[in-house]
Amino acid sequence: MIQLRKGVYLGMKKGKMIALMVGAIIVVVAVITLIMVSIPAPTVNYSAKSREDIVALADDVVIQNYDPDELIPANLDNGQTADRIMGDENAPITIFTYADYACSACASWSEVLNEKLSGEWKGKVRVVYREFLRVEQSVKPTAAAWAAAEQGYWQQYHDKLFEKQSEWASLSGSAMQKQLEKYMTDISDGKVNMNKFREDMKSERAAKYAAFTYKMAQYLDLTGTPMFRMDGKQVEISNLIETVEQKIATLK
Repeated sequence: MIQLRKGVYLGMKKGKMIALMVGAIIVVVAVITLIMVSIPAPTVNYSAKSREDIVALADDVVIQNYDPDELIPANLDNGQTADRIMGDENAPITIFTYADYACSACASWSEVLNEKLSGEWKGKVRVVYREFLRVEQSVKPTAAAWAAAEQGYWQQYHDKLFEKQSEWASLSGSAMQKQLEKYMTDISDGKVNMNKFREDMKSERAAKYAAFTYKMAQYLDLTGTPMFRMDGKQVEISNLIETVEQKIATLK
């Protein structure tokens, strides 16, 4: 009887200890959960490259291997990204333009060129668009435009960035990222693969493309945007329309 009672007592004591241990574990887990919930999630920077990074990449490009007045196909130096073309790809007259998405004059000229290319210049003129990344504020939009192109929406996204320039130009960090993602959703009618868009924005290919066109602008000794070239020489902004229309008049 004494042994039985002792065994029962020890069993009860052991059960109580287990219950206390389980309770303690539950409390610890609850505390850890509360701590983790209270810690804000880190902000994800989808455009991992800074302008400084882009400039550094540009230093590695031997730009003398390329003719700035010819279409440049996809290659290792430009992140396997061929020149962007606005208008009819087979048009006989080519304008090369260097611009920055944060440049207000570039936004105005983008609207003018779109009107001309869809109107009186249609089928006669094409515009080759190259990035000249002059300010840090343009890094994320430039990356976003590249990412949009990967899903077939470059022209639409390009136009949207200039159209909404005043809306995003003062933003930074997650606020700008959110706005850039909204534009992609809008132009694709919600068909965008957002995870791909985000990953493409921070890709090495996007950075190399921006670096390549930046180096080309440097090679041409450009100091401002927008800048236009035709027939191997720079065209003054004030003379662009007249110069193009004179060229169109010579077409047979």
